[in-house]
Amino acid sequence: MAESDVTSWHYARMTAGDVEGTSANEVERWALRLRECAEAGVVLDLAKLDGAPDLPHPLVASPHLPDGWKLPIVSSYPAGARIPAESIRRVLLDPDLVVDPRGLRIHGAVIAGVLDLARVTIRFPLCITYSHFESPPTLEAMTLPHLSLTGGCVPRLRLDKVEVTRSDLGASHLSATGGVQALGMRVHGQLILQGAALGSGGEGYALALDGAQVAGGVFAPDLKATGEVRALGMRVGRQLNLEGAVLGNSAGGSALNLERAQVAGGVFAQGLKATGEVRALGMRVHGQLILQGAVLDNGGDGSALNLERAQVADGVFAPELKATGEVRGLGMRVEGQLNLQGAVLDNGGEGYALALDGGEVAGGVFAQGLKAVGGVRALEMRMGSQLHLQGAVLDNGGEGYALALDGGEVAGGVFAQGLKAVGGVRGLGMRVEGQLDLEEAALDNDGEGYALNLAGAQVSELFLSPAREAWGGLVNLTNADLRSLTVGYAEGMDHWPTLTAAGWTLGEVHGPLRNDPKAFVRWLSSSPEFSAQPWAEVAAFYDRAGQPGHARLVRVEMEKRATKRLKAPARWLRQVFYGGTVRYGYHPFWALAWLFGVGIAAYVVTLIAPDSAFILTVDPAAVAGATGPNPLVVALETMLPGAATATNNVWAPAAVWIQVVLTLLKTASWLLAVLFVAGITGLLRKRN
Repeated sequence: MAESDVTSWHYARMTAGDVEGTSANEVERWALRLRECAEAGVVLDLAKLDGAPDLPHPLVASPHLPDGWKLPIVSSYPAGARIPAESIRRVLLDPDLVVDPRGLRIHGAVIAGVLDLARVTIRFPLCITYSHFESPPTLEAMTLPHLSLTGGCVPRLRLDKVEVTRSDLGASHLSATGGVQALGMRVHGQLILQGAALGSGGEGYALALDGAQVAGGVFAPDLKATGEVRALGMRVGRQLNLEGAVLGNSAGGSALNLERAQVAGGVFAQGLKATGEVRALGMRVHGQLILQGAVLDNGGDGSALNLERAQVADGVFAPELKATGEVRGLGMRVEGQLNLQGAVLDNGGEGYALALDGGEVAGGVFAQGLKAVGGVRALEMRMGSQLHLQGAVLDNGGEGYALALDGGEVAGGVFAQGLKAVGGVRGLGMRVEGQLDLEEAALDNDGEGYALNLAGAQVSELFLSPAREAWGGLVNLTNADLRSLTVGYAEGMDHWPTLTAAGWTLGEVHGPLRNDPKAFVRWLSSSPEFSAQPWAEVAAFYDRAGQPGHARLVRVEMEKRATKRLKAPARWLRQVFYGGTVRYGYHPFWALAWLFGVGIAAYVVTLIAPDSAFILTVDPAAVAGATGPNPLVVALETMLPGAATATNNVWAPAAVWIQVVLTLLKTASWLLAVLFVAGITGLLRKRN
């Protein structure tokens, strides 16, 4: 058997008597043992002392650690497992010690006293695992190639400015009732905190990594912390893993603070549970930010998740996220997609549940099935691809809009089929290069204001097909630029929302409105205030579509409503003499019909008048046998100016009433003839 194997076997099977010994200088005796282990490269495993219980030791609950987490009972360690901290220090500072590359390794010990290694440089790895520190060690500014405190239990751990030069800093399953502070720490490899349980000791921070630099990544799945986990300005060369972590800050404030942190390999926080704000202002993530299934609760007081000005290279993935409090991403930049499918966001009706003002998302926003109490706001936000809100349920809680997209830009279209919004949807001045699809949407603004407000918006294709229930509020398309408009039926016109559209421009129109100008007239007529421009725009579309009859119908209806706004008697005169004769200039042939009516009236009057009502204007001998005027001749004279010469009529009205009636009919015929000619030649003034 090799000498190293014999040594390893010897120290692995030490008896309690061997360890306790009877030396007067216990510190020196332990130092000797530690030197021998370090030189041989074996583990000083005090958990295997004869009679010692197998790890883990009996546990007891601690009020300073997360619920359900317990600490080992110190008395459960065998008496021979107590190592003076000074013994360890002597070995580590011995300049003549030749240490095995595996370094000094201690397992299952109780470290008695304060282990003071502040500002010490150690040339070899140090591993003190599953050991109990009776007093907080002093390790600030220590430098060494590798450090492991896996499974340890410390009252408090300070690692400020510690530098691990070649490998990892392992602290899996570490218990620290007073928290871990590692300000400015530098680790060449990984920082491992898997399954660790950290308390704050009443000082606020369970874990403080401000300014730390970790080249190999931070791995802290299943971390449990009571108190704030803070890493302001931390730099991580690979990933930051917080999968399944449970973080709580009963003192209020942040549960996790990553403000200005930089993470090269992505942040993985699936299943994270945080009581208190998760704060990442200005954070830069060069990979993905994953919050799938995370549960974040700030009690509705402020933000549950704050990503203001954060930059994420490969997308934010947070499907099934549950957040109580605002999810805030003002000015956030995402080079991939933002995924909130099935997320449940609740801000208690105070403010917005999701705020993304000024954000930029290159890969689109996917929020199908999103439920938000407090509404969604994304003013001046830019989306390089699509916005999906199919089946989303947004409730503004009685304040503001359920969805506000003012000034936003969406390159790939907005798909919101089946959207339900209590509080309405607003997109003032937004630009959509693609579809804005609201098929089967139900928008309700409590019947006050606008259910859909797209004033000044530019939309390539707008699809409006309301759900069976009527929208509670108006549709505002004032000054909107719509290259294409499709409005579908929803069990009849009564379900179409009230429209206001002054100043809008229309390209194409599809759906029932394309071939049903009367339906379009009913929709335009629903506006609470009349403006001629929307009507003229619709008529212009019908002209472009080769449907002049539809265009004239719309224009006539427009003039009817414009005339109703005039005061009497101008309103009556315009209705009767302009609208009733030539349909406001759009149907000049109506004047001909009225002209024929004048002729018929003259014919009837002449026919029923007695012969005594007319007298001859020539010698009776010249018209021997004439008994009265020819009604047809009189009708032609009345209808057509100058026809008297052509007909050589020799009869003139004698009775006053005949004179008055025929004079009025001739005057009407003159006016109708003028209107007809003016209408045909385009002299009548018409709105275009």
